[in-house]
Amino acid sequence: MTSGYFIRLKGQPLLELSKDKINTHKASLNAGISPHTGYRYFSDKAKELKLLDLEGFTTIMIDGLGLAPEEFMGLRLSDLFILIQKGANAE
Repeated sequence: MTSGYFIRLKGQPLLELSKDKINTHKASLNAGISPHTGYRYFSDKAKELKLLDLEGFTTIMIDGLGLAPEEFMGLRLSDLFILIQKGANAE
């Protein structure tokens, strides 16, 4: 059975979770990942993601944005994702 919904990573608004208000490049450097990966998570490219590397995502959220592990675990799904109905305008 399939659902009539899917989730999409929020992208750019995730940067606002950083206390230091850093940009994508700095978050990538802090996390020790490629800037390309950071841009995939924090730009309009997030709309194109079909799979999410949970280890990389956790690293960029904690090390890249500077969230404490407890802060990261305290986030709600709605802080990270947008729920979209299939067939609806996905913007």
